[in-house]
Amino acid sequence: MKTLKILSLFLIFLIAVSCSNQQASTEKDPLIVEIPESLSIEEKLKMLPFVEMNAVLPDSFRFEGSYKLMVTQPIDHNNPDAGTFTQKVFVNFKDCNKPVVVYLDGYSVPTNAHICELSDMLDANFVQIEHRFFGESTPDSLMWNFLNIKQAAADHHRVIKLLKNIFKNKWISTGISKGGQTAMYHKRFYPEDVDVTVAYVAPLNLEVQDKRIYNFLNNVGTPECRKKILDFQRFLLNNREEALKEFNIYSRKTNNEYTCEIEKAFELSILEFEFAFWQWGGNCENLPDNYNSVEEHIQYLFRADGPGFFSKATHNDLFPFFYQAYTEQGLYGYRTDSLKGLLKFFDGEVNNYQTFIPETFNLTFNNEAMKDIKTWLDENGNNMVYIYGEYDSWSSTAYEPTKKTNSFVVYKKGGSHLTRLQNMPKETQDSVISIIKTWLKE
Repeated sequence: MKTLKILSLFLIFLIAVSCSNQQASTEKDPLIVEIPESLSIEEKLKMLPFVEMNAVLPDSFRFEGSYKLMVTQPIDHNNPDAGTFTQKVFVNFKDCNKPVVVYLDGYSVPTNAHICELSDMLDANFVQIEHRFFGESTPDSLMWNFLNIKQAAADHHRVIKLLKNIFKNKWISTGISKGGQTAMYHKRFYPEDVDVTVAYVAPLNLEVQDKRIYNFLNNVGTPECRKKILDFQRFLLNNREEALKEFNIYSRKTNNEYTCEIEKAFELSILEFEFAFWQWGGNCENLPDNYNSVEEHIQYLFRADGPGFFSKATHNDLFPFFYQAYTEQGLYGYRTDSLKGLLKFFDGEVNNYQTFIPETFNLTFNNEAMKDIKTWLDENGNNMVYIYGEYDSWSSTAYEPTKKTNSFVVYKKGGSHLTRLQNMPKETQDSVISIIKTWLKE
């Protein structure tokens, strides 16, 4: 009798578990909906849950239609009750049966003007996603601890999953600079979302101030060019009084107000110049030398946009970038040894933390975040292309894929942060696109 009672209880338990599992297995994913193929693209987009079609944009010659969407996202994907925000997404439509290039932007996306070259090269639809906490994709309450790579990757996963209700062909993720980093992070956390990833000029910094930058700047270009850059910096500091006067004049002309006193901004701009020169493809032949006036030197300094990096406008627009840099993604500092005795405010290695982060913040850098990304890419990062410029300062911390994956890196000889496939030799373009197309067929 006792045995029968135990068996009965056991059977009741099995039935309960079975019903529970059946209920769980049939429970509908709220992000997946049935959309009739016969509908127009506008009608299909309007059927997506958590999505508002904010605007129908003027058609371009590339696409059949362009649309601005606002997608409801959890602020914390691990706790939906923490609140929501809306994330801006642009959809540029060719054909539902064509592949999709999704551009994971690292910043704000003010307009739909940017079209990634891969969309043309692969004859693909083009989707662009603004990064959380930038532009219109900013929560009403800025809970900064939710601005991290895992939450951003979850945003992108959610958008892609929603759009796959419509676009069922292959997906290619991409991004430039911080956007390239964003594509790498998304691939690490949601490897099945896309079939191929192309990351342009995307650093992978392993420290809050990655020291590899210093060795890179010691060896980039020619010794003659590196000397001209140092002479340029020393000339301005040796002529401080007149240079600072011109710096004031050009700051007013360019509407630059700074987050620190102007003489400190002057010195920071000179320190930044070395990095900015190589990042943006400066030409040594155009560099002023000691025969040129102080004004010509200051004009060139502003042309390289060293001062703009420390303006209040940059600080306001890019604060989320600096937050991410000093919590997970890393940045760079400046060396002052070669300018010893010429600086008033700086000595040794310069940390810009206090320049970019208000006193009300007390940020701690997560040393494990980028190491985790690198470990995953080393072991599992397949079907990924990394594109860099040889002379770009950010190439100092470029990611180099291992032989454990089929991924590869391409450098443009003498290239800068503006390196793209389209400004590489034709044979390089054809080779990269051919490999991508092969991966897409697999």
